[in-house]
Amino acid sequence: MRTEKVITKKKKIIKIMVKIYQPEGLDWAQYAISSENPLTHYYLKTPGGPHVAVDNTALVTRYTKKQLLALSRNNPELFAAYNDMFQIINEMKMPLSFEFKQMMHGLKNRMQVSLDRKAIVIPSWVGYSTEKLRRLEFIAPELYREYYYWLEVINDLGEVTDEIQETMCLLKERMDLVLDKSIQLNKKIINL
Repeated sequence: MRTEKVITKKKKIIKIMVKIYQPEGLDWAQYAISSENPLTHYYLKTPGGPHVAVDNTALVTRYTKKQLLALSRNNPELFAAYNDMFQIINEMKMPLSFEFKQMMHGLKNRMQVSLDRKAIVIPSWVGYSTEKLRRLEFIAPELYREYYYWLEVINDLGEVTDEIQETMCLLKERMDLVLDKSIQLNKKIINL
């Protein structure tokens, strides 16, 4: 019963937002709205946390929502730019102007390039399991971002130079040290 109320509330919010913003076939991120890619909601990252309301929801399609979730993991800076633009659009309470559509189209292009680059071939000597990367992203986000930065450099160059290999090996040692300390700390906590 509670789930039905939440779904109904979300649908009402989407209807209200469509009336206010008049999307004209494109969501806020400038992706096409269709029966295969319908409008949905996306909660903006706000200090108070997510709640279902018109004033903290972006009007996006299902595909855009998936892209934003991937972007939040792969490119936090660009994700933050999207969130900021969505908040501005939301505060305007009117259809997007031509200028805003142009800015959002520019962000869309940057998102596509950013996510396309994530299809990186990872050299075996630098690879980590998904579990280790998730742990690293949580306990040392700066190392996690540096790791992906160097993978992007390798991907862009199409080769691994001696300098990059040395840098990656040093980075891997730092990452291993942080992960080992985290495991040791977890064991101490469990034994308490």
